[in-house]
Amino acid sequence: CRCLGALASCRGISLTEVTVALGILGVAVAGTVRAVPMAYQTVFQAGDVTTATALAQQRIEQLRNRPLGDPALAAAPTAETRLANNPGLVRRTIVADVPAEGLKQITVQIIQAARGETSPTVALTTLRAY
Repeated sequence: CRCLGALASCRGISLTEVTVALGILGVAVAGTVRAVPMAYQTVFQAGDVTTATALAQQRIEQLRNRPLGDPALAAAPTAETRLANNPGLVRRTIVADVPAEGLKQITVQIIQAARGETSPTVALTTLRAY
């Protein structure tokens, strides 16, 4: 209440003030509502990248722990494997000889084939001595 004196009448909030306050509140809520789907999409993509990175790292560790002369470490063209526990993902493994004596380059790429992508979501590369 806005009172000017003991005998003065009190006034309330005007319709203009209410309209302005609701307009400001509406703009704030609309901005938040627009941000939620984008935030959800970002979190979803981050989960995909985390899964792909873990799968690529797992494959690199498998190949790094193979004995010398193992056929899986022979320099070969790209081998693609659809992952059983993640059917939407394809793993591409590339083993190549490096010009330096006694080294192999191992590259593992994870591709989200379920979305029709052809470029890797994640690509990890390491060197292994043999």
